[in-house]
Amino acid sequence: MYLIWQPVLRSDDRATAMKRSDEFTDDRIQHFWDDERFTGELWKPILGTKDLPWDVYFLYGANTKWKETPTPPDYWMRRMTEGKVPRFVAKVREITANSW
Repeated sequence: MYLIWQPVLRSDDRATAMKRSDEFTDDRIQHFWDDERFTGELWKPILGTKDLPWDVYFLYGANTKWKETPTPPDYWMRRMTEGKVPRFVAKVREITANSW
């Protein structure tokens, strides 16, 4: 899992991102700081949005291959709220069940 932090809100900075990264303790998570918001800009055309995508979650099957740019995700969700978690978990199970 890749967790990419970028400045979107006024309070977003590298130090805050590093502190918040401590909330995610799984060793499989790799954290990155994107000060220039390059990744957010990269995802705009892929997701078909004019706004900078942030607080988004992407799911890919195990056989997904990227070339020069990321491929569209198998599933994605914006703004993970408590009410959305069950739907996201169901999609994780569906995609991972088909990937192994």
